[in-house]
Amino acid sequence: MAAASSTVLAIDVGGTKTAAAAVNAEGKILKRAQVQTTLADGPDSFIENICSVASSILDGHDCSSIGIASAGPLDPINGLLINPTNLKSEDGKPWGNISIVEPIQRELQKPVILENDAACAVLAEDWIGAGQHKQSTLVMTLGTGVGIGVISNNKLVRLRNSFHPEASHFSLNFTDKLAKCGCGNYGCVEAYLGGKNFVSYCNKRWGIQAKDGLELKALAQNNDPKALEAFNFYSEAMAQALTAYAVLFAPEVVVFSGGFSHNFEFFYDKTNSLLKDLLKDRREGLDFLPEICVSEMQEDAGLLGAARVALQAPERF
Repeated sequence: MAAASSTVLAIDVGGTKTAAAAVNAEGKILKRAQVQTTLADGPDSFIENICSVASSILDGHDCSSIGIASAGPLDPINGLLINPTNLKSEDGKPWGNISIVEPIQRELQKPVILENDAACAVLAEDWIGAGQHKQSTLVMTLGTGVGIGVISNNKLVRLRNSFHPEASHFSLNFTDKLAKCGCGNYGCVEAYLGGKNFVSYCNKRWGIQAKDGLELKALAQNNDPKALEAFNFYSEAMAQALTAYAVLFAPEVVVFSGGFSHNFEFFYDKTNSLLKDLLKDRREGLDFLPEICVSEMQEDAGLLGAARVALQAPERF
């Protein structure tokens, strides 16, 4: 475990923005910077952009190591992005397997540790957030896509080779051709519940013509009937997804983070009501109904989780 005085560099890479911060061992952000994620020109430009924003933090802060939270799929042991779902060039061509740790480590001359962004988010909640004093916590990062991070019985859930479970890519409705997912399939949880995908789905299904989640929220705040119908659908899809996650992982709490979680007021009540009904026969013995809430960290969850990863580097696997 890193010493209490350690400061690390945390980087959170998403499909829209890349954030970096110097973070101390108590989870306090000392300095931060943010840039748009560079995708159009391919992986080399993407990595250069990460190094650039990281360097702006390292200028003035002596960080012992670097933790990177990134959208997946990814290989945390070998430091690879595995044909990432939401990281593609302008022509839409998949990147394949990209080495990200080695070039960043070489450029910045610091130890670099890669982890899935949803795993980072749940590690942050377990550390200083809603998952404290809980045995099992599930985080849904509602950003460009959807990430699912799970701590079960006080351990981060991993697959073989320490890969992260891509739990947002099971299908809620594989026949819905309007809900094309970045993974290539139809009707995935991410195809409906990711902010970018949901807005696109709303535009196609209801003709809403919103540019992003903020515009969709504004329409709902003005009682636009199509926007309200869309959020009603979102609530139903979310309840179905949470029912599956409840019986798979039995979390005590489900925490929403990421930009689209700011729309919580428009889907919480119905989602919670539906979830109670869907799980009504699973309340005795072990109560499968989780508490649901929005992260108090909001968009810092990935950063703080990346910091936790860097601080715990020797023991993370």
